[in-house]
Amino acid sequence: FLARASRPLDAPALLDAAMEQLVAHQARLQAPTGLWWHGWALDGNHRFSANHWLRGNGWAAQAAADVLDAMPNDRGLAPGSRRWLEGVAGRQLGAIALLARKDGLWPTVADRTDFYVEASGSAAVAHAMATGLESGWLEPTAVSGVVDEVRAGAIASADPDGGLRRVSSGTGPQAEPGGYMRIPREAVQPWGQGLALMLLSHPEWAFRARAVPGFVALAPGEAATV
Repeated sequence: FLARASRPLDAPALLDAAMEQLVAHQARLQAPTGLWWHGWALDGNHRFSANHWLRGNGWAAQAAADVLDAMPNDRGLAPGSRRWLEGVAGRQLGAIALLARKDGLWPTVADRTDFYVEASGSAAVAHAMATGLESGWLEPTAVSGVVDEVRAGAIASADPDGGLRRVSSGTGPQAEPGGYMRIPREAVQPWGQGLALMLLSHPEWAFRARAVPGFVALAPGEAATV
């Protein structure tokens, strides 16, 4: 919200605040692999949960994408801040792309292939990927084909009335991985609807990025020239 509001309100201080939150969270929650852990305990100043909860990773990726989208190319909050954030987001999305399943959905704990798949976190991650591809800060080679598969997987997870299924209920940080498997996912949830709509709001051309020489994304309605 802070990042998006900074542009129409012409309020750089809001973008500064959004970036400060990302810096603080990244310092405590991003693992060396690029994935994000679920929780940090301020009481005791230690990592509470070492699990890579999918929806939390989706929110972190989405936040980075929103800040990058709001950050003018010629303005940094500090020297090198844009390049730093591109690296943070790129490492995360590249790492999670390697864990992609063929059905287009990641497990509720991203690196636990034996856990149930979760649609809302998958939509959030793919939304961040599509944003990066559209804006040009994410290399197509890092996520080639993944966004298409997630989009198809999200659509396949919707019921006839448009409700996104396979969405976990509210999920606090779990000390043990097995705790995530006990979170129900039967109900349609507002966060699932919102994240799916954000993913599907991208024009279809955004899902066609591939590792091809000279790839240039076209804006909606822009004609290609040959």
